[in-house]
Amino acid sequence: MSSVPVDINPAILRWVLEKIPSAGDVAKNLPKWLSGEKKPTFAQIEQLSKKIRIPFGYFFLQEPPEENIFADFRTVGSHNISEPSRDLIDTIGIMDQVREWMAEYKKRNDVEPPSFCGKYTVESHTNSIIASMRDT
Repeated sequence: MSSVPVDINPAILRWVLEKIPSAGDVAKNLPKWLSGEKKPTFAQIEQLSKKIRIPFGYFFLQEPPEENIFADFRTVGSHNISEPSRDLIDTIGIMDQVREWMAEYKKRNDVEPPSFCGKYTVESHTNSIIASMRDT
């Protein structure tokens, strides 16, 4: 089964090439796959997916996915990140999973939020907030 050739949309292969910072050995077959000279096998796509950390299922999409996951995150100097690294995408994904796990854990265990949550507004006096935080 793993040596069965599979059809991959050339747009996906071009997108993958753009995502690999230094193609090297990892992408040696991509040009032949793009030209149609060869077809990748299921096993080759699986191996490539693991090496470059692009989800396996992405290779079988009709068009490249949009990875707009940075709208709510701060950056140095508030600069927009147009091409995030795979490391950054993976880190944000892991942190998202941790956040979801913690929310579910708190819900299951009836964890009460800290007493100061929701206690103050933007109109609250700074000194009273600071004093409350120190007391807590």
